[in-house]
Amino acid sequence: MLFLKTMRWFFPLWARHKKAMFFIFLLSAITISVETIGPIFLKTIFDSFEKDYSLDSTQKLIWGFAIFSFFRIFVTQLLPFSRGFMNLLFSAIMRGQFYKIYTESNRQFFEKFSTGDLLTRLTDDIDGGNDRLAWYACSGILRPFEAFFTILFPLIIMFNTSAPLTLASFLPIPFLVAILAHFELKMLRLISEKQQAASDCNQVLESCFSGIRVVKSTLSEAAQLAKYQELTNRRTQKEKEFLKVNQTIQLFSILANSSGPIITIFLGSYMMIAHTISLGDFLMFIVYLNRMMGPIWTLSWFYATTKQVAKYEQRLDETAQYLLTQNRSKNATQNSTDNTESTKTITKNITSFESMQFKNVSFSYTSQGRPIISNFNLSIKKGEKVAIMGKVGSGKSTLLSLADGTLRPSSGEVLINGLSTEEINSESLYNLVATIPQESILFSDSIKDNILLGANYSDEKIAQAIDHAMMKEDLDSFPDKEKTILLQKGVSLSGGQRQRISIARTLIRRPELILMDDITAAMDAKTEELFWKKIKENYPETTMIITTHRTKTAMAADRVINYLRYY
Repeated sequence: MLFLKTMRWFFPLWARHKKAMFFIFLLSAITISVETIGPIFLKTIFDSFEKDYSLDSTQKLIWGFAIFSFFRIFVTQLLPFSRGFMNLLFSAIMRGQFYKIYTESNRQFFEKFSTGDLLTRLTDDIDGGNDRLAWYACSGILRPFEAFFTILFPLIIMFNTSAPLTLASFLPIPFLVAILAHFELKMLRLISEKQQAASDCNQVLESCFSGIRVVKSTLSEAAQLAKYQELTNRRTQKEKEFLKVNQTIQLFSILANSSGPIITIFLGSYMMIAHTISLGDFLMFIVYLNRMMGPIWTLSWFYATTKQVAKYEQRLDETAQYLLTQNRSKNATQNSTDNTESTKTITKNITSFESMQFKNVSFSYTSQGRPIISNFNLSIKKGEKVAIMGKVGSGKSTLLSLADGTLRPSSGEVLINGLSTEEINSESLYNLVATIPQESILFSDSIKDNILLGANYSDEKIAQAIDHAMMKEDLDSFPDKEKTILLQKGVSLSGGQRQRISIARTLIRRPELILMDDITAAMDAKTEELFWKKIKENYPETTMIITTHRTKTAMAADRVINYLRYY
């Protein structure tokens, strides 16, 4: 059943906040009781006018009703406030959980899901409105719970008072159910399409803003605008189609809800004149039906929002499921190589680096694509500096991604200390291995914080790393030195300066294996020569794999591999 499946998704959230959810359930129960008792109280007052009238007793009833009304207002205002607070809390928790999953994911994950798509799932799918996951986690479940019992208990009282009038009042409800069933499949399809359109728009925006300098330098603004306009028009069209269906459902819901009180007024007036029901009964029916309009609408809307929320759950689960599938695939591959091994993969910790071996390694980015690397073999000892030279597209950067475990070989093994990188605990692996990529990733923060990235090193260590990365002279020319705040992605620095900050970020951590991807490309010949001199002097025991197209960098290594063949 869709409802139970949808609710099951939220059980871990509710378990973490049992006391808060219990308080809201209790508050809901009090609200239901108040909403049920109020019209009975009013009926009692008006019925007292038809019996032996007593001013004293009537005044007491009126004062009691006034106090009761103030209490009702307090409770009915406190409940939505409490639900809203929990919605915000659940929003933060859900976003944090999935953000953690995404940041711990491998490279294949980000090749499968675009940045714009992930942003849409983390924002719009979670709390983009009153029909999203965070809202549904508390308000979306508890409002229908409150609505159901707000209808049920008065319905029992109404049946006991006058069954014919009650049945007549609820005549439009079957028509509403038929309308909801008719639009079910169309609603699901449109939800999926409009969210995908939102993801596509966000992806284009993210790509354009990330490469804004390229867009400006190539005068591509008009082309980018046209592309975005096309996607915006498509998104607008999907939103309109969804709104048409959603508003149609709402229209029929309002008509059904409004028809009940109209029927009650006409039929109830006739029955009251015929003395079948009293004035108090008639007023009680009117008040109950007026108060039921909201709950009936909530239940009908609950049907539609459950369908929507199921789609949002599916979109978030798709990302988590992809990672789970990748891990299962990894386990299956490991188990197929040795049938005697347990089906459970146990990762191992390594505390030091001794050797690395590429054993018949082949790799291609797609199962049917040409191999980027084919039957590659290489052994590297501790402290060795190995340079890899080759033309563009020969697979140098891919080889480094295989070495640090970011990519997995299509066949063969990458071994560290005799263990496959897939068998090594990722935390211990990344404590020993660090990569300096071609494209420097800097944040809108100070140079010092970009080097530390949350770690705690002394000023002396920071100064050493900056000096070894050949960044000291540049830093001295800045008014605020290492406290200089960088613009987004470090655009205020030159390409070489950005690269050297990335180098300092890695050197300060002193990993035992450093993978350098063409890091001297932006250095002049003199700076390059001094850089390798300092590296050899200060990091003699550090193993390094260096990809490069520069001869001077290759000459600084102990061994050189050209085009992935021994030089």
